[in-house]
Amino acid sequence: MIDNLYVDFDDTLVGSSEVIVGLLNKRFNTNKNVKDLTTWNYTNLFPTIKGIEIEELFDTQEFFDKLKWKDGAVEFINRFPDKIIILSKGNALNLTRKKLWIRKQFPNIKFIGLESDVSKASINMGRGDCIIDDHADNLLDVKAEYRIMFESFKHVEWNDKFYKHIYGKKMQDYNYNKYNCSYKINDLIMDSWKDIEEFVDNEVDK
Repeated sequence: MIDNLYVDFDDTLVGSSEVIVGLLNKRFNTNKNVKDLTTWNYTNLFPTIKGIEIEELFDTQEFFDKLKWKDGAVEFINRFPDKIIILSKGNALNLTRKKLWIRKQFPNIKFIGLESDVSKASINMGRGDCIIDDHADNLLDVKAEYRIMFESFKHVEWNDKFYKHIYGKKMQDYNYNKYNCSYKINDLIMDSWKDIEEFVDNEVDK
């Protein structure tokens, strides 16, 4: 039974990296493809880029003007509007613009914005909760009953911890069994909102 759906925003509900790579292509007069992205800070595509430059791009109105929902994301939100809480990290300006952008389509959807240095584990999740995120650290740090990786990109470095956990390989420098739960934590990898909707639908009806 799923009671709450904590859903990430960037590269989960929306194609943030596609927009960022497009803006960087415009700046550097390049033609990089977002499908080739392997590093969280975009440096495999743009080696000279600095973190502060990326953060500034995420804050711009141009970023939000170009932003689009991922296929099936709007339908998913419409299917479970009372269960969804969009949970996203960013600085103050980014979170303000993010909330306004979401409100244009979904004026009543719940939104929780966390500063970039605050863990999503600060949100009390447990039995009956499901988190959907594209970043391993945000998944492995919480004890939601269902943890779904939305795989926007295949086998990228920032999700290595989750792949090792899922496929039973030895974890180093990460104790993913740190929680003593009275319930089983179910970890899944999906790359389609249609498939996630079907999964959640089945669990909600239990």
